[in-house]
Amino acid sequence: MGRSPCRFALFCLFIECSQLYQAGWINDIRATVIGALILGKGFLAVDLVRYAAGIGAAYGLDRFASILGGESKKR
Repeated sequence: MGRSPCRFALFCLFIECSQLYQAGWINDIRATVIGALILGKGFLAVDLVRYAAGIGAAYGLDRFASILGGESKKR
């Protein structure tokens, strides 16, 4: 379990804050399907809450699975 949820949170924060940058060239990329999926279209503060909830849920499930996996090996 070498993955830190803080790294994922920083990555999400970077992506969300990058949506505040609205230069013409990056908006042209955002106008494509793949660009919109990767970069998003606009900044929404509520997305930061959603990211935090998703990261927390994934981290909790990973911890739970590692505990269950550790218990099954002891039997």
